[in-house]
Amino acid sequence: MAVTQMLRLELNLDAKDKAFLQALLQVDNSALTLMPPSPPSTENPKCPCRSLADDLVKIKNLHNAILEAPPEMTPQLLAVFGQTLRRTRHEDSPLLALRIAQARVLNGEGCFKVAKEHGITDELTHCGLQLSAAMGPAVKAIADGQACHVIAQEIEILHAGPLVALEMLAVKGPAGDSIRRGESCLTVAKAYGIVQP
Repeated sequence: MAVTQMLRLELNLDAKDKAFLQALLQVDNSALTLMPPSPPSTENPKCPCRSLADDLVKIKNLHNAILEAPPEMTPQLLAVFGQTLRRTRHEDSPLLALRIAQARVLNGEGCFKVAKEHGITDELTHCGLQLSAAMGPAVKAIADGQACHVIAQEIEILHAGPLVALEMLAVKGPAGDSIRRGESCLTVAKAYGIVQP
């Protein structure tokens, strides 16, 4: 069955969803043919993109069903929906778990807590989550004048690369402004928790 035919089947996808899924299912500039759902196998899926597309379609359908439920049930159903997404494990659906984990750290949750809950153990992936946190919620905290070490502790940034990025944000922002106003570099570095030479 062609991708476009599959997308028309009871999915209620809007044009953006269809374009996203079609782009996701492109390999070597040729569209993959989706197979009808089969019983779960013990083998790893051949294409993680296909697994992610299936997961996204399930999430979209569940979300639509929740929105069509009676209004008094919507808050409880959305809470269950959120808890279900939080339980998505990296070994079951790596791309989806990573996207959910990234959204959670961008929302200010601790990187290690989120990684643990999603079963993310790869060091490079941990570093990526921490970098997302440094370039996400930490930006506002830096602009508000919080010290880098305080922010890093709150959102669990421990990897050297994201810590440097966090400190560079401070240097390019409020710490740099303080130095341009004539304050001592050592005083500013201490106030903003900048430890990198």
